[in-house]
Amino acid sequence: MAPENKWFPNGPALVASYPNALQVHRCEFPPASEMALPAAFFDGQKAWAVFVFAGLADGERRARIESWKDGGLITISRESWRVAPQEKGRAPPKPPPAMHCGNAV
Repeated sequence: MAPENKWFPNGPALVASYPNALQVHRCEFPPASEMALPAAFFDGQKAWAVFVFAGLADGERRARIESWKDGGLITISRESWRVAPQEKGRAPPKPPPAMHCGNAV
């Protein structure tokens, strides 16, 4: 079973089990776009990692990004995707538009 098919139906139970340790935001955006996670996601949080699940046709559909607290980018192309944290000590590039996400699981 693909990882996203495990997460999407079981996510609410996991969040209910760890309400103070896990935040979930569901975001949708079209292929061939680049979006930044809104900084508000991390206000007052110690984000150890960000998990991303994507419902794409082929290939890996999940990613874990360590040390995301400094921000990063998620790039979705028509055939693949890439996630990358902001490099420490480097000036951040001009950010793409922030994703519009809800926190409902």
